Amino acid sequence: MGKQIPTSTGLIIVFAAAVIIGGGSLTYFYVSCNSLDYDTTTTVNTSKNKTTTTKDNKTYQDADYKYSFQYPTGWTEKNKDNDKDIKTALSVNKSLLDKIYFVDAITQKKIDCVRADSQDYSDISGPTKNECVTVLQKLSAKEKEDLNGPQSAQGLYAAVMKNDTGKDLKTWLTEHLQAMGGELVNYTPGKEITMAGLKGYASQSGCCAGYDFSYVVQKGDLVYEMGTYWEGGDSGTKGITGADEDNSLVADAAKNFKITE
Repeated sequence: MGKQIPTSTGLIIVFAAAVIIGGGSLTYFYVSCNSLDYDTTTTVNTSKNKTTTTKDNKTYQDADYKYSFQYPTGWTEKNKDNDKDIKTALSVNKSLLDKIYFVDAITQKKIDCVRADSQDYSDISGPTKNECVTVLQKLSAKEKEDLNGPQSAQGLYAAVMKNDTGKDLKTWLTEHLQAMGGELVNYTPGKEITMAGLKGYASQSGCCAGYDFSYVVQKGDLVYEMGTYWEGGDSGTKGITGADEDNSLVADAAKNFKITE
């Protein structure tokens, strides 16, 4: 699940074997350094779910949890059947019912190859030299320079969680994240937002090297999250991300996020 996506003032990154709200975009996450205070503020891909295409966007429709949203045509879907991080997130976070993530995989491949090449392919989890030959040949020196940094490609994730505690969304969201410990003990939801005609909250969880930014609303006992993951070296880092200051990627996606009966 991404940047993502911003104010990160802490210097300590803490990894926890848990998952941000709906799992964020990673199974392990960077705990929050401070809460969000901005003005703007995965699901199984089975035959039941539908994807419709227009010229610039596709619309994902989830049959089980009755929601839909748009994402750019050409982005690649990640779900529990093809992504180990999402599969692990679903097993670790018992409140998380479902999650899907769409990412600009072409740009991500370029970033991964430039990063791997700069490290002489020493990271065994990254792409190999053979995998990157063609990708790198098509990039100019300036493009390689721009891509070689703490960043990741644009992405959008949607998650569905269960709040059967009887507590209101703000209380549940606060307690859910604070219980994960670390610097998240100081977590508070951000400003109120509206998504799918419902009042909710902007939420930021992360620090320093990366974090999730999302909109969160509740209908009945289901909590819906629409977000992006941002990876960067410091609060001022920008790259090929969805986490510019007004969080336009999430804000635009939220305008088209719908929940049906």
